[in-house]
Amino acid sequence: MAFVEYRHGDGRVFGFAAIPPRSSAILDSKEFRRAFGQIAQYDEGLQRRVLTLDGPPLRSPVKLSPAAAGDTPIRSLSFGPYVLPSKVWASVTPVVLDRHLKRRPEEEAREMIAVACERAGLPRPATSKIRVGKHSAVMGAPPSRPPAGAPHWSSWRVPKPFASRPLVHVAIDFEDEVEGPVLLGAGRFTGLGLFRGARLER
Repeated sequence: MAFVEYRHGDGRVFGFAAIPPRSSAILDSKEFRRAFGQIAQYDEGLQRRVLTLDGPPLRSPVKLSPAAAGDTPIRSLSFGPYVLPSKVWASVTPVVLDRHLKRRPEEEAREMIAVACERAGLPRPATSKIRVGKHSAVMGAPPSRPPAGAPHWSSWRVPKPFASRPLVHVAIDFEDEVEGPVLLGAGRFTGLGLFRGARLER
C-alpha cells in the first residue's frame, strides 16, 4: 500500500495487504494463518505483524505492516479507498496487458481492460469509459515506465514471464458502483494492477 493521493505522495510503499479471492474463506483457515505467521512475525511493540523484505534490488531491509481497522496513523494505509464501492477506479500500480499492442494501441488496450474486468467478475465497462496511458489518475503514483534518473524504488519489477509485456495505467468509469478490491491484468497476483476508488476530471 503506497503513499499516494496526497500532496507530497511519491509512491513509496508503506504497508501491505493480503487480498484473498472474493469467494474464498482462506482467512479463516488455520493453515493459512500459521503460514502467514511464519513470514510476518508478530511485533509486540507495534502490536501487529511485520513483514521484512530484504535482498536485491533493495538497498536495505524494508519492514511493512498491515493497517488495523480504525488504526491509520498513516492515512495511505487506510484500506477504505481500495474496497469501498465506487463508480470510478484508477490504477495505483500499472496493469500488465495480455499481449503487445499493434495497429490501434489505445483502442486495443481499452478492449483488453474491458475483457480483464469480465474475467475478474466485474461488470464490463464501455471501452469509451476506459482511459489508458503512462500516468496514473491517482496523485503520487509513479508512471508505468519511470524515466531515466527516477528513484530506484519507483521502478516496477515485473515477473519474468511478463517482463516483455506492455504496462499501462488505467482509469475506469463503471456505469454503477463497483465494490473493491479491483485487481486487473497478468500481474494482479504480484501487486501490479491494483486500483483504488478515484474521481476523474470530466
